[in-house]
Amino acid sequence: MLLGYSGGFAETVAEIAEHERAGLGVVWVPEAYSFDAVSQLGYLAARTSRLEIAAGVLQIYTRTPTLTAMTAAGLDFVSGGRFTLGLGASGPQVVEGFHGVRYDAPVARTREIVEICRAVWRRERLEHDGPHYRIPLPADEGTGLGKPLRLVTPPMRARLPIALAALGPRDVALAAAASRTVPFVSKATAVPLAKAVARIMLGASIADLWAEGCCPARALGVNQQALGFFAAG
Repeated sequence: MLLGYSGGFAETVAEIAEHERAGLGVVWVPEAYSFDAVSQLGYLAARTSRLEIAAGVLQIYTRTPTLTAMTAAGLDFVSGGRFTLGLGASGPQVVEGFHGVRYDAPVARTREIVEICRAVWRRERLEHDGPHYRIPLPADEGTGLGKPLRLVTPPMRARLPIALAALGPRDVALAAAASRTVPFVSKATAVPLAKAVARIMLGASIADLWAEGCCPARALGVNQQALGFFAAG
């Protein structure tokens, strides 16, 4: 279930609690340029007990990768291990027009953010030297006082599920390789997803890969059992 962007949030959450008792499995909370998704996800976590809660999706440009990891670990903690981190690039109109941040290299940035998040959740002393993110900040770019740190509190799970919003072929290939979920798959992305899944099937297992969207599993040319779950819409 995907929550709407505006209006009637408390009423909607009350209905979701009823849907949970009837068997609803997951609710996705969007974030565009309305209220932030994180506060709503926390509220949902407090009002439900079994339902999976998912960010659908947090855009990657306005939070640091480390803050994204901390936020995800926090939501997983308050929900009792029911959170899925959904990430997406959004678009220039929102990123540059509303946040005043440059929109560039969405696929490369997403790849680095996933790597950083997973290192944080493993409670490694964080050191990352990539083309877009360098942690700690190099001494010649700051005070020189930054040292590698690790997450203070052990997260509930060392590997939280990640969902990547993917539209283009490169996005879809990254999503299939790096995340548990490929949300909102369309017919246009079915072929690149099939190719990416085929590559993965030659190596690591994809038993925990699933997708939600408007394309049935048979359209991907891959085995539905291998995908785990694919919702046609």
